[in-house]
Amino acid sequence: MEVRRLQKLEEDARSACNSSKMWDEFVLQHELGTIHQLSCWGRFQEKVPSRGKYWILVVEEGGVIVGGTMLVRFRLPFGLCWLYACRGPVLEYLDSAGLEVIVDEAKKIARQEKALFMRIDPPLQQGGVRMKGMRGVEGFQPEQTLMVELREGESAILAQMK
Repeated sequence: MEVRRLQKLEEDARSACNSSKMWDEFVLQHELGTIHQLSCWGRFQEKVPSRGKYWILVVEEGGVIVGGTMLVRFRLPFGLCWLYACRGPVLEYLDSAGLEVIVDEAKKIARQEKALFMRIDPPLQQGGVRMKGMRGVEGFQPEQTLMVELREGESAILAQMK
């Protein structure tokens, strides 16, 4: 298993655009995939002044994407920051090798960016992910979400919220 970074600058290049598209397709097809892991979300986050940077880490096996995550930088005072994998990583959690290579690569980014910590927030049931050097904390994102069809009338929308 290998991990590689999809570089922001590569998104303009033909091969990287394909890589970014392949990542997005992987996220959209994965049961744990959410908008928070798509490349367009990274480009949006990059424009938020308190963030400004993102990385997509892709785990490949035999040239096929088997997992990965998007990391977004959150700026702190004094040139420090923290890194966040919102609703990620997206991978098969029964095999810890993918998570380990992601964390190893994220540590390199954390050192370069002077990050105090990294937060992962995969959309898993309670119990979540346990790994050496990590500890569980309350979720940063809501633990449960509700998708509501907004094209219906008001009474139908309210009925969906019960």
